[in-house]
Amino acid sequence: GDGDLLNYMNEGRWLRKPVSVEQFLDDPYYMGGSSQTLYPRIKQDLIEMFETPGIREVVLTGSIGYGKTTFLSFATARLLYELSCLRAPQLAYGLSPGSEIVIALMSKSLHLSRQVMKSSVDDKIKLSPYFAEHFKPDFRSDHTFFPNNINLSIGSCFSERILGMNVLGGAMDEANFMVSKGQVIGKQSGKKATVAQYDLAEKMYASIVRRIKSRFLKAPQDLPGLMILASSAATIDSFTNRKIRDSVSDPSVFCRDYAAWDVKPKQNFNGEKFWVLIGNSAVRSRVIKDKAEADAVDRGWLEEQECRIIEVPIEYYDDFDRDLENGIRDIAGISTHAISAFINRIGRIEECV
Repeated sequence: GDGDLLNYMNEGRWLRKPVSVEQFLDDPYYMGGSSQTLYPRIKQDLIEMFETPGIREVVLTGSIGYGKTTFLSFATARLLYELSCLRAPQLAYGLSPGSEIVIALMSKSLHLSRQVMKSSVDDKIKLSPYFAEHFKPDFRSDHTFFPNNINLSIGSCFSERILGMNVLGGAMDEANFMVSKGQVIGKQSGKKATVAQYDLAEKMYASIVRRIKSRFLKAPQDLPGLMILASSAATIDSFTNRKIRDSVSDPSVFCRDYAAWDVKPKQNFNGEKFWVLIGNSAVRSRVIKDKAEADAVDRGWLEEQECRIIEVPIEYYDDFDRDLENGIRDIAGISTHAISAFINRIGRIEECV
């Protein structure tokens, strides 16, 4: 009767109580086999994200290679683990019994979703005795099937099929690169060049998040489910950038934006720094090696120009000196303008002359 159902909704939903995120990451029975190389900062973020109630969206952006794919693969494994702890997941979410529950991994192409995202989740699950014993995966190329009709599936921003599914969570990677530079420039010059592909990523993401959030209006808050948007910094007007701006005050969104040196362990750096002036379309970016020169820049003027100076570990000096624009974007993780100088090291030309 109703009493039983209520009792089920409260107590009986969980077959077993999920272990803490920290234990899940460290314990060799769960993810310990693949988490030794996890940067401490990323590990703290994973713990904080899962332990903050009500988080349904995660936006990760910034430099290349600080571990966004690693973050999303551990987060996906955790989602699958939490689903495995539910007695009858479909019932818990108010879905019809026997319907499929999907965790979707999406990138700009199926190939990338398969090679980068899905394989990094699969590899971690393969090393976990827990999954082998309690939630045995059946690995196929485009899906990994789990008990209780739970399916880890890949998609691209062109795959409509994902939208018809009961998606409870997942990740979209490199969302900013679902568009070419030429298309961004066309878009900025005031033409109505709304690029179909660019819109697709954003529409796809928005509709999946809307569906996920609507499921949780009815379902209890402690049920697993979230969507991760991961992308390196691209241009000022890119999708993740706007998303971060829009979500500053939204408690259901967890945002992280790191430079490469924010995440890498301190012992990688000797403590010496140099400075970089981050310019804009009017002010040229430049590298400043001398502290006195960096201090001499008029900060008030900088603010008026909406520019800033950042401090960078000396280990990255050659990268910034060689290609400033890419250093700012890929290492400092700061979005740049889509249009930049064709020759950005004017000083070298003057030296040659």
